[in-house]
Amino acid sequence: MALQGELKRRASASATKFITARVAFSPANEPWMDGHLCRNADATFLIGIVSSYRIVNEVNGDSVSVPVPMFKIRWTSTAFQTKHHIHEIDEQTVIHVRLFVRQHDGQAELTE
Repeated sequence: MALQGELKRRASASATKFITARVAFSPANEPWMDGHLCRNADATFLIGIVSSYRIVNEVNGDSVSVPVPMFKIRWTSTAFQTKHHIHEIDEQTVIHVRLFVRQHDGQAELTE
């Protein structure tokens, strides 16, 4: 039981660093994004912010339940501000899109 508590503490500590991180996604290139909700965005990139996270238990390849963070993304564009436009993604996806934003920070490709 102490090990499970330590794993949750570490997952939470790892997740905290992503809160308020900027992220960018293209609805056309992300299978987890609902094309119907984001059809007006087409292939452009939407800018968002990691607004919160929750810890969930996920079974790994060894059939062991481990706590992992799931992040909520809120879009900065006013056209995508409904509750239907909030997406929950895993840590690997956040890391991937955060790197994209860092590489293109301040450039015209990331318009809102």
